[in-house]
Amino acid sequence: MSAALDLDFKQKLIAQAIIQQYAASRPCDDYEPHDQGQIQFHESGHTIRGLFPGNGFGKTTAVAAECHNWCMHTNRWQETPDHPVQVVWFCQDYQQFGKLRDQIERDVIGSCAKWRETTDGKFYEYPDGSRWFVSSADRSWTFFQGTNPDLIAFDEQPPLKLWREAMMRRRGKRKTKYIVSATATQGLSWMADVIWGPWKEHYENLGISHDAALIDQPHRDIWVWDEGGIEDNPGADEEDVRWYKSQTWSSEKEKKVRLRGGFEDWTGDSVFDAVSIERMRDGLAEWLSRNPQMPITGILEPIFPPTRRPKR
Repeated sequence: MSAALDLDFKQKLIAQAIIQQYAASRPCDDYEPHDQGQIQFHESGHTIRGLFPGNGFGKTTAVAAECHNWCMHTNRWQETPDHPVQVVWFCQDYQQFGKLRDQIERDVIGSCAKWRETTDGKFYEYPDGSRWFVSSADRSWTFFQGTNPDLIAFDEQPPLKLWREAMMRRRGKRKTKYIVSATATQGLSWMADVIWGPWKEHYENLGISHDAALIDQPHRDIWVWDEGGIEDNPGADEEDVRWYKSQTWSSEKEKKVRLRGGFEDWTGDSVFDAVSIERMRDGLAEWLSRNPQMPITGILEPIFPPTRRPKR
């Protein structure tokens, strides 16, 4: 009886080990997107999808999961091509991707694909021949010209020239779709002009609110999610949220973009924190009032308007 129990216990251990090994090889099977923008992103069938929330939202994980599911043909949210697909992921540079690679392979890819570096480029290769290419947006994308990928994803804002080149890939059998995922820390850049602006103008012309536009996504070609941040990420705990909120920014506009997403126009704004500048101004004025022998000349002169200049 004891031997039989020992055998049964060993079989259970072996089965458990096999299940754990299988799960570790396919981490994306356990990926559960949150409903504050990630699920909506995956469900969208729009040609262009713009993810513009704040830092910590989970943009990179969501986009990586989308690319992987296209290559595995296991997309749970929408129908994807049944042929071996070509996906191109543009990172800012290879050094940035090197920092992300371990995370992406651990949380998304597992052992489902093999990393290759060949004359064709750097890519993950899947069992059916699908390829997820990784390219650098700053220099090494000449191979991209003339190709016709199924899905092109930009992790962070790419150069406008590269975006325009990507728009010319959509033709023939492969009706290319596009993803751009970035926190809009460059203000009203070309992303605002080309993606966010037309989307915003369209829903405003329809007379609907921003909240309604997020739900209905009425634009025919463009889907945008421009709100949310670290507080929406179920993988972040209270300490993560506290840490993000405790940071200082150059302005309230940057703080809003980094924590809650969207676009802000800071054209002409000071690159320095206005509150800090005023604090320094008051501190210098007080110090000079105690040191009247110190001349106010040169670089200090413009700091003090005539009405604020200390009395001598």
